[in-house]
Amino acid sequence: MRTCNYWFDIFSVKTWQDFLEAGGETSGFAPNKVDVVKKVRPGDMFLCYLSGLSRWVGVLEVLSDAYFDDSPIWKETYPYRFRVRIVYQLTPDTGVDIRSLQELSIFDSADPSKWGVHVRSTLRPWSEDDAVMVINAVKEAAANQG
Repeated sequence: MRTCNYWFDIFSVKTWQDFLEAGGETSGFAPNKVDVVKKVRPGDMFLCYLSGLSRWVGVLEVLSDAYFDDSPIWKETYPYRFRVRIVYQLTPDTGVDIRSLQELSIFDSADPSKWGVHVRSTLRPWSEDDAVMVINAVKEAAANQG
């Protein structure tokens, strides 16, 4: 039986809003991600991160293999897409600040300022240990937002 993989999924405030307004059922990626897209499988999880605000705002479960669709959802074209299900969802205001999770492996104690290089590229694999920390923090924040 295949285990779940975890992927870093970057949104801006606008693309997160567009994703939700489109029903929150489709996550898409740019053409330069085609090789990585092929590695994502149903059952994998996307860890949704807001660039600019440095906050975790959701966890998505991948429901389909990748498919190509360039119909508009976002201003930019993200034609490599997956059907997804929102597992946990936060707003930009209630999102979990990444810096509150200092136990993540991206926070190198020798140089804590270098964590930013790990959140510049979308659809990067994340370790299970780091993913579980993020998922638990988002789950707790979702439970506390009412």
